[in-house]
Amino acid sequence: LYTMQNPRQVVRYIMQNEGIGAFYASYPTTLVMNVPFVSAHFVTYEFLKRNISETFDKSNLNRDSPLVHMLAGGGAGALGGLVSNPFDVIKTKIQTNSLGNSRSLYKAFKFILRKEGIAGFSQGLSARILYFIPSAAICWTTYEGMKKLLSLSL
Repeated sequence: LYTMQNPRQVVRYIMQNEGIGAFYASYPTTLVMNVPFVSAHFVTYEFLKRNISETFDKSNLNRDSPLVHMLAGGGAGALGGLVSNPFDVIKTKIQTNSLGNSRSLYKAFKFILRKEGIAGFSQGLSARILYFIPSAAICWTTYEGMKKLLSLSL
């Protein structure tokens, strides 16, 4: 696999040796992972935005400041990454064939729990949170800024 010259050779190799299912091995886990992430992310963003806005209001600061959206978005991204991390660990184990040929979410869960304990589900947590804080802050600040800009021009 490491001696192949281009992506086409890798795709051909995987198709011949593992079949098309190898390309979708962690797809169900990815879908399951996104439910807690998105749920926590959106609820937390709205909660933080409301509370930070009220704090800014009391301090005579602009309650619709980009800083409000940046802080709320960063907090929402951090919590979304935190609650979905166990599923990300499972997804990564499935994608890297760390479990042998098993692609079952349940079997992966049991394997990690048995071999690594509950702490096994926190692997990569800090990197995941550090990724989602700035990305969510940028996304929400951009979204709210564009929403405001477009509403002014309509």
